[in-house]
Amino acid sequence: MSPETQSSESTPWPRRAMWGIFALLLVRTATLSVLPLVDSTESRYAQIAADMAETGDWSVPRIRIHDHLVPFDGKPPLHFWLGALAVRVLGRGELAARLPSLLALVGTVGLILTLGRRVVGQKGARAAALLFSIGPLAFLLAGTVVVDGTLTFCTTGAILIGLAHDPNAPRSTRRWWAALLGVFLGLGFLVKGPIALAVVGSAGLLVAVVRRSLDPLRGHAWLTGGATMLAVASPWFIARELSSPGFLNYFFIQENLLRYSSSNIGDRYGNVHVFFRGVSLAWWAVAAVPLFISVVCAWRASRRLRSGEESPGFTAGTRVYGSPFPEIVAASIAIALVLSPSRNVLITYLLPAAPIAALAAGHVWTRAQLRLESLGTLALVFAVFYGGAIFAVEGRISEVKSSRDAIALARTVCRERGSTEIVFPRKTPWSAYYYGGSAVVPRAADRYFFRIFETMEEHPDAVYIFKRRGLRRLRDSTSGLLEKFEFVGETGQWHLAVRRPESG
Repeated sequence: MSPETQSSESTPWPRRAMWGIFALLLVRTATLSVLPLVDSTESRYAQIAADMAETGDWSVPRIRIHDHLVPFDGKPPLHFWLGALAVRVLGRGELAARLPSLLALVGTVGLILTLGRRVVGQKGARAAALLFSIGPLAFLLAGTVVVDGTLTFCTTGAILIGLAHDPNAPRSTRRWWAALLGVFLGLGFLVKGPIALAVVGSAGLLVAVVRRSLDPLRGHAWLTGGATMLAVASPWFIARELSSPGFLNYFFIQENLLRYSSSNIGDRYGNVHVFFRGVSLAWWAVAAVPLFISVVCAWRASRRLRSGEESPGFTAGTRVYGSPFPEIVAASIAIALVLSPSRNVLITYLLPAAPIAALAAGHVWTRAQLRLESLGTLALVFAVFYGGAIFAVEGRISEVKSSRDAIALARTVCRERGSTEIVFPRKTPWSAYYYGGSAVVPRAADRYFFRIFETMEEHPDAVYIFKRRGLRRLRDSTSGLLEKFEFVGETGQWHLAVRRPESG
């Protein structure tokens, strides 16, 4: 680390930069409840947390399969604990469901400002925090129910400790930092399992390759860090295996090793998402948008310098891409490289790369002597854009990606008719369970309506919600099923119906 990065002197935030980051936080917080919970991952995870809060069973996440709550072995419990706590405090709703992701990424900004300054200095850390907040992936997932935001907080802390590591520090100091790194790794393991180790380990190894030195790996108190990680993560995994033998085999082999190594392996809760190999590098480019913004701005500043225009503080001798820029970029892109052999990689999996790429962007911004005030202006522009975009897409998402409006309309019909039950004849979306609660009748998927007549006999007074696609299939059939219903309303792709009296 340079003396600049070790300096403890603090200067006030430029006012425009402070307003920019505040505006982004305000817009993201204010819009948490604008968009409905989207099917299927977001509403499914929200429902798991809500069931945990309402049943009082915090030991194991549980998922609703038909009319039973069964253990959800796809993810460890930490993110669901946070979601359940939010539901306990705020009640069901989009705000409670999404709050853990928002707080995790706000915490990530805090890590950039505190630990990041040990790597790129105070100004670089502030620029990185602004650039990370501007990034589309971070802003989007700060308001989405996914575990990757919580994982990103944990991996960012661990990677930044590694980047700031001083192998010549006193042994007691190295032990404290190793223990803190172990805490972050242990928490990451409780969020998503061994992928936390893969993310942090690959970053450390590639940084060592770029430096052509083992210094990034030398001098750590590995025993202290490893013991701390095990102390944080292992009790829950051991207890889960004792209560359900075979859990560890399923989780580590099926949910992790085979899930990432094979495109033909699904899990107990759905199928894998198959893309092309190397798609993680494309997703990394999205996560690294702040870095590209910074590089473009630095390039423009260098062009002004060469053309004789004024470029305050940017001189011909400035090394914009000197150390520690290569190491930081290596730590970021290592995450994409370790996932590149897999075809089952969603864009959310690359969120842990975003704050590290933003740190590299902050370094470039600082070395090019670009002003934080300019970043503040950019943040204000993005805040307005993001807020407008959320309201612009709300109607479309409500129509095609969630059943929130259909459940609200069905509740109105239920009150008018004195009914208490809501039935999805074909397949019940996860968002229906979240918004409808106990009013939604749990049913197995009935793609071809084989069991609908039985359901009608069991729930004659229910409000039935058909999807437009399913209605087209019924109209083309000869079952005469539609004649047994009276349609009483529609919203988006959903059509509401009640059973005709004469159909009894």
